[in-house]
Amino acid sequence: YQFEHDPFLERGVNFKFFAAKRRPVLVELHHLARYSKLMLVVTGPQGSGKTLLRQVLLTSSKEPVKNIVVVAEATVDAASMLQQISTALQLPESHIADVLSHIEQMHMAGQEVHLVVDNAECLDESALLLLQRIAQGVNDACARVFIFSDSSIGPLLERVADNTDLHHVIALEPWDRDEVDEYIEQRSVAAGQGL
Repeated sequence: YQFEHDPFLERGVNFKFFAAKRRPVLVELHHLARYSKLMLVVTGPQGSGKTLLRQVLLTSSKEPVKNIVVVAEATVDAASMLQQISTALQLPESHIADVLSHIEQMHMAGQEVHLVVDNAECLDESALLLLQRIAQGVNDACARVFIFSDSSIGPLLERVADNTDLHHVIALEPWDRDEVDEYIEQRSVAAGQGL
């Protein structure tokens, strides 16, 4: 098709497609991250734009933010999650107390920490409990925890929350036909060819 590159590669800086109905969701996520200590969970079926929303979220913060991104590719437990977070924060030890203390120090220095997990349906119960603990933080300092998952994570979230208000769920609807057409057209144009 004489494309300059694969039109469906990871979203680059030159590719700006973002469905109009996702803008209010992005605004809601930023608002909740600013004023809430709840773990923020975005769910939706495959093709509903979770990954694209995650990518836009990472690039749209107006404040100094340290983004930690974990993309789960297999079952992830608390130890594995803690190791990935410690590595991203450049901490030699993998203890929750060290992570929370470091996040508190960053907060006092004026830098927020956003912990973003994609494919969170691969997390086990211990990993979700760890993320809830990090979202609660120490004193007023905490990481903002964003989880992107298909809807299968719902029962596990309910079980680990144990009837307490520890997370906020935003359910995405799939793109409609017009949005899919617009997405494919923009992907093609970005790769050097119109439809």
